[in-house]
Amino acid sequence: MKKTLLSLLCALFMSASVFAVTATDPNKDKQPTSVQTLLQTLTVEEFIKLTPSDVRKKTGTKLSMKEAFAMKMMQKKLKKEIKGTEKTKGGEKKQLIAFILCWLLGGLGVHRFYTGHIAVGVVQLLTGGGCGIWWLIDFIRILIGNFKTKSGEELTPW
Repeated sequence: MKKTLLSLLCALFMSASVFAVTATDPNKDKQPTSVQTLLQTLTVEEFIKLTPSDVRKKTGTKLSMKEAFAMKMMQKKLKKEIKGTEKTKGGEKKQLIAFILCWLLGGLGVHRFYTGHIAVGVVQLLTGGGCGIWWLIDFIRILIGNFKTKSGEELTPW
C-alpha cells in the first residue's frame, strides 16, 4: 500500500514538475528525467525526509517554488497516511471482547464504544440498548461475525 501510494504521489509530483518545466523552458527535456529517476529510487522514508536542497545536490536541478511546495504537500499527505495505517494496525478489535462486552453490558452500549460507534453507544446507553431489542440484534451480529468497527473493518475472529 505504501509503495502504491508513493508511486502515485511521485507520478503526480512528476506531472506537475514536467508541466512546470515545459511551461518555463521547452528545451529542458532531461531535467524531469533526473528528478524522476531520483524519486523512483527512493523508499517511502527517504522521500519523506527529502528536501528541495537534497534534490538539487543529487540531480543538479533546482526545483521551482511550485514544485517544492507540491513535494512538501505530498510528503505531508504521505506522513498522514502512514500515521493512519499505524493506528489501524494497533487498533484491531477482537470479536471475543465485543461478544463479552455485549453479553455483560450490552444494554449500556459498551460494545459500541469499544468498536468506535460512540454516538450509537450513547443512544444505546440512554435507551437501555433500545429496550433490549437493539442489544439482541447486536449480540447476534457479533456472534455470527457480521458486526464491524466504525471504520468498516471486520472484527478479528475469536
